[in-house]
Amino acid sequence: MNRIKDLRISRGMKQEELADLLHCSRPSLSKYEQEQIDLNTKMVFQLCDIFGCTSDYLLGRSAMPNTKLTEEEYDEIAAWFSGA
Repeated sequence: MNRIKDLRISRGMKQEELADLLHCSRPSLSKYEQEQIDLNTKMVFQLCDIFGCTSDYLLGRSAMPNTKLTEEEYDEIAAWFSGA
Protein backbone atom coordinates (compact mmCIF):
# COMPACT_ATOMS: atom_id res chain seq x y z
CA MET A 1 0.00 0.00 0.00
CA ASN A 2 1.54 3.27 -1.08
CA ARG A 3 -0.03 6.46 0.18
CA ILE A 4 2.27 9.04 -1.38
CA LYS A 5 0.09 9.56 -4.43
CA ASP A 6 -3.12 9.67 -2.40
CA LEU A 7 -1.64 12.23 0.01
CA ARG A 8 -0.27 14.32 -2.86
CA ILE A 9 -3.57 14.33 -4.74
CA SER A 10 -5.58 15.08 -1.58
CA ARG A 11 -3.46 18.22 -1.18
CA GLY A 12 -3.98 19.21 -4.83
CA MET A 13 -0.28 18.84 -5.62
CA LYS A 14 1.25 17.86 -8.93
CA GLN A 15 4.17 15.47 -9.06
CA GLU A 16 6.47 18.30 -10.09
CA GLU A 17 5.52 20.33 -7.00
CA LEU A 18 6.16 17.48 -4.58
CA ALA A 19 9.37 16.50 -6.36
CA ASP A 20 10.63 20.07 -5.94
CA LEU A 21 9.87 19.98 -2.20
CA LEU A 22 11.69 16.66 -1.91
CA HIS A 23 14.62 17.80 -4.07
CA CYS A 24 14.21 14.85 -6.39
CA SER A 25 13.18 14.43 -10.01
CA ARG A 26 9.59 13.90 -11.12
CA PRO A 27 10.49 10.46 -12.58
CA SER A 28 12.00 9.45 -9.22
CA LEU A 29 8.84 10.56 -7.40
CA SER A 30 6.77 8.55 -9.85
CA LYS A 31 8.85 5.47 -9.03
CA TYR A 32 8.29 6.05 -5.31
CA GLU A 33 4.54 6.37 -5.90
CA GLN A 34 4.49 3.16 -7.95
CA GLU A 35 6.67 1.35 -5.37
CA GLN A 36 9.33 0.65 -7.98
CA ILE A 37 11.97 1.99 -5.58
CA ASP A 38 11.97 1.92 -1.79
CA LEU A 39 11.87 5.05 0.34
CA ASN A 40 14.97 5.83 2.35
CA THR A 41 14.73 7.18 5.89
CA LYS A 42 15.37 10.78 4.86
CA MET A 43 12.60 10.63 2.24
CA VAL A 44 10.15 9.14 4.78
CA PHE A 45 10.89 11.98 7.23
CA GLN A 46 10.50 14.62 4.52
CA LEU A 47 7.17 13.18 3.33
CA CYS A 48 5.85 12.96 6.90
CA ASP A 49 6.80 16.58 7.50
CA ILE A 50 5.19 17.74 4.25
CA PHE A 51 1.95 15.82 4.76
CA GLY A 52 1.74 16.00 8.56
CA CYS A 53 1.39 12.25 8.92
CA THR A 54 3.18 9.50 10.79
CA SER A 55 5.67 7.19 9.14
CA ASP A 56 3.42 4.24 10.04
CA TYR A 57 0.57 5.82 8.07
CA LEU A 58 2.82 6.70 5.13
CA LEU A 59 4.15 3.14 4.96
CA GLY A 60 0.70 1.53 5.32
CA ARG A 61 1.25 0.22 8.84
CA SER A 62 -1.57 2.30 10.35
CA ALA A 63 -4.93 3.65 9.24
CA MET A 64 -4.45 6.77 11.39
CA PRO A 65 -2.74 9.62 9.50
CA ASN A 66 -1.49 11.23 12.70
CA THR A 67 -1.49 10.65 16.41
CA LYS A 68 -2.71 14.05 17.52
CA LEU A 69 -5.35 13.66 20.20
CA THR A 70 -8.17 16.02 20.96
CA GLU A 71 -8.34 17.34 24.50
CA GLU A 72 -11.32 15.05 25.18
CA GLU A 73 -9.43 11.99 23.90
CA TYR A 74 -6.44 12.86 26.07
CA ASP A 75 -8.69 13.29 29.13
CA GLU A 76 -10.34 9.90 28.49
CA ILE A 77 -6.97 8.16 28.24
CA ALA A 78 -5.63 9.91 31.33
CA ALA A 79 -8.78 8.93 33.26
CA TRP A 80 -8.46 5.33 32.16
CA PHE A 81 -4.83 5.15 33.31
CA SER A 82 -5.62 6.76 36.64
CA GLY A 83 -8.41 4.26 37.26
CA ALA A 84 -11.16 6.87 37.36
